[in-house]
Amino acid sequence: MTHPDDPDDLDPVIVESSRSCTYAKDGMTVEVAIYRLESSTEWALEVIDSHGTSLVWNDEFASEDEAWAAFETAVKEEGLHGMFAPDDPRKMN
Repeated sequence: MTHPDDPDDLDPVIVESSRSCTYAKDGMTVEVAIYRLESSTEWALEVIDSHGTSLVWNDEFASEDEAWAAFETAVKEEGLHGMFAPDDPRKMN
């Protein structure tokens, strides 16, 4: 039996960055999610395409702005379509 006041029974609280957004370029639209656990100072970066395919960076970031910069760098270097290539190691279906 679980007890609502037991901290082991609570789901972690996720803090979403104000940098999270819908982003469109070159005819493709994705959701950019930058978030962290409430108990952590490190930010995660995830990008989801219109088919629900998710790319998650292995690295965590010291700030929301650093995570956003990593996304911008990937878009500049690979393009959105390139980021979702079938062999991209960040891909999680």
